[in-house]
This record gives sequence, C-alpha cells and structure tokens, in this order.
Amino acid sequence: MVTRRINSVDLNKDSFKNLAGLLKSGELIVFPTETVYGVGCDLFNVEAVKQIYELKGRLRSNPLSAYISKTVEVYQLCSEVPDVFFALAAQFLPGPLAIVLKKSEIIDSLVTGGLDTIAIRFCDNNVVLNIIKEFGRPIAGTSANISGSEPATNHSDLTKDFDCKIAAIIEAGETKYSKESTVISIAGVKPIILRHGVITQTEIEDCLRFKI
Repeated sequence: MVTRRINSVDLNKDSFKNLAGLLKSGELIVFPTETVYGVGCDLFNVEAVKQIYELKGRLRSNPLSAYISKTVEVYQLCSEVPDVFFALAAQFLPGPLAIVLKKSEIIDSLVTGGLDTIAIRFCDNNVVLNIIKEFGRPIAGTSANISGSEPATNHSDLTKDFDCKIAAIIEAGETKYSKESTVISIAGVKPIILRHGVITQTEIEDCLRFKI
C-alpha cells in the first residue's frame, strides 16, 4: 500500500469524498484534531478496528473513542444520555473534551476494550468534521502514535512506521492546543475526570455548578 500524504490546504469536496471512500473500504486514515493527530476507521468495521490496535501495538483492553460530527449521534451510540451530557456539550463541544457514556449494543466490544462504555469525541476541527459528515457515520479513533510514545501534535511528528500501512495522512501543521483532550466519565453515579487535558477541572465544575 502506498500512503497518500495530503496537505490540508488542498482539500476540497472531492477530497472529502475520496477520504470517506477509503473509510468505507475498511482503510485507516490519519487526520488532525484540535489537540493531537488521530488515526481512525469505520466504527462498525471490526477488521478495520483490529488494524488500529495492530498498527499502534495497542493493548485490546485499551479502548478507542467514537468521533462524531453532530451531538445527536450520541443517541445512536449510547444507551443512556443523561442531562449532564448536554450541559457539557453546550459549553465545550465541539472542543477538546471526550465524554464517556454507556455504550449502545451496536458498538462492538473490541472498540471499547471490553468495557460497557464509549468515549464520545466531537472535535473542533473542520477537516475531521467534514470527513465524518461525508462518511455519513461516526468513526473509531485514537491518537496517531505508537503506543507508549508521545502523541503527534504536528504532521512532522508522525512516525514513519505508519507509512505503507494506512491509506492516507492529512498534513495540517501544528494542532491548536498541542495537548490531549480532557476525558470525563458521566457513566456512573457522579462525573469523574479520567484524564486531565486542555479543559480544566475548574472549568468543568463551573459548567456543572458542583464539585467533582
């Protein structure tokens, strides 16, 4: 396989159709987000999901995220959507926050590392949003790096280990924040921050109007 490298300034409607076509064919692509570069595939293609784990050398107990292009897609992906989700979404999405919810049965357990939850990611980046919109359904993804190494915040940081193993890499220079997204779980009795990132605990508490 020859990996196509595409400069983001060259993207147009036909480009997004072609990238969506790659996803529909079970291929992997690397894309920019506002935090770090991601690698993704069709959320519902188990063989493609396996390729992400193999490419990264990632433990299958370490879940991937579901990348969406509109908030309403959570109803398809999640079995429970509490009101606190919409409070967080109104304040922070699209943006550098991943929100963990109870997953729907339509999501294969391989995507979620065997867990009954799924992290929802609604990025503040038009490139990945346009890809998902053209694709017509959410994608499974995670940071585009070999497991254990630093996430790429510039396309020049992407490891050469990805060459000839994925269909396309979109090069868009430095990401907006150069830091990973904050991850919060609202799947339990009370919200829990699972990873501190761009959005601070104080900002989340101010949004929710209670301490977590």
